[in-house]
Amino acid sequence: MHFIAYCFGVIFLTACDQQESLPITGSPSGPYHMTVRTLPSLPVAGQETIITTQLNYAKNGKPVVDLDVLHQRLVHNFITQLDFTAFAHIHHEDFSPLTDIQKENGTLSFPYTFPSNGIYRMVSEFTHQKRSWTKHFDISVGENNATPPVLQKKVSHSSVIGDYHARLSYADEKLMEKKSTVLEILISRKNVPVNNLKLHLGSEAHVAIWRTDGKNFGHTHSYTPKMRELMGEMKHSDQMGIHSKKAMRSMMYTVMSMPEELMFKGPIVPLLHTFPETGIYKIFIECAPDGLPIVFDFTVDVGSEKHNSSDSGLQHH
Repeated sequence: MHFIAYCFGVIFLTACDQQESLPITGSPSGPYHMTVRTLPSLPVAGQETIITTQLNYAKNGKPVVDLDVLHQRLVHNFITQLDFTAFAHIHHEDFSPLTDIQKENGTLSFPYTFPSNGIYRMVSEFTHQKRSWTKHFDISVGENNATPPVLQKKVSHSSVIGDYHARLSYADEKLMEKKSTVLEILISRKNVPVNNLKLHLGSEAHVAIWRTDGKNFGHTHSYTPKMRELMGEMKHSDQMGIHSKKAMRSMMYTVMSMPEELMFKGPIVPLLHTFPETGIYKIFIECAPDGLPIVFDFTVDVGSEKHNSSDSGLQHH
């Protein structure tokens, strides 16, 4: 497979001298087979890498050509170094419109510059026939990556990016596994609450979550009144029981397919997530004050002991 050097409207002068990597197969397995290739074959920190995804049906190898467009993109890619010191939410369409050839081949590409050497986890999320799927890839950047990264597991509910400060909070005394939980992010700039949040890719917040062992990836968005209403209907119709996963997938597709509407201008944006297991989790939240995307990051501890919810409202940690 040859990389088309002009796919982003830029001539990559060194492309002819470089070799694309062997395909990395995404996990878990399932009805879809997705691979990733990089150019150059061994990415190096600080140098632009072209990442190419290929999506096919597992049963016959034919490309998947009719993906659903959700939040303005066909495939959402989330990249983090496995010590969680770097993060990116990135898509093909950020750099170039899709061509007919790319649609027919089920192939998408985008440039990314890895900030440092190490092992990176990339999760690609796509939606087909009203159901979303994820594929996970590990990409080695630079050499000598045999030593596991040193993880920063200290809990942090505060994040500062330039003049912006964000605080993560929740009503319960402690986050619990397998419990649907409303989180809130409070954003200020120079100690003044912001009220100028804009929609970014169709939402006030894009959230990516990993446990610090790289497992239990989650992707969610702002918890809108419509989502709350649909979840209430699911509870009322007893769909939150044995069929909860199917009902939740259907509900999420319905919400993400709705016309875009700004619901939260700030300073608070609510989020909804269920942590599947105990452990330390890294949370990346992308918001756009005044239309400028900013990524805040937090570290939370999720336990298994049951605690009563606080009656005094939201507690800030």
